[in-house]
Amino acid sequence: MTAHRHNLDVYAYVKGVADLLLSGSRDYESMRGSRDYESMRAENWAVSHPEHVRQYRIQEARYSAGRKQTRRDERRRESLRHEKSPTESDPSV
Repeated sequence: MTAHRHNLDVYAYVKGVADLLLSGSRDYESMRGSRDYESMRAENWAVSHPEHVRQYRIQEARYSAGRKQTRRDERRRESLRHEKSPTESDPSV
């Protein structure tokens, strides 16, 4: 799930972490806090393996966020337009 959230190729991430774990070290508790353990975290692994970051997903997320912001802006403008325009039932007009 973490690999997916960080837009990584999940297979490449799992294989890379499994290879690191199977490289011979069996003292996993001593790896905690060490450089090897930290390098297995998805966000750190992505930095050291940029070829496995799914760039198209990042672009899709940016595009989607831009569209969402545009729709919000349009709704806000529309609601402001309705607030400023006098209503037909207003007798003072």
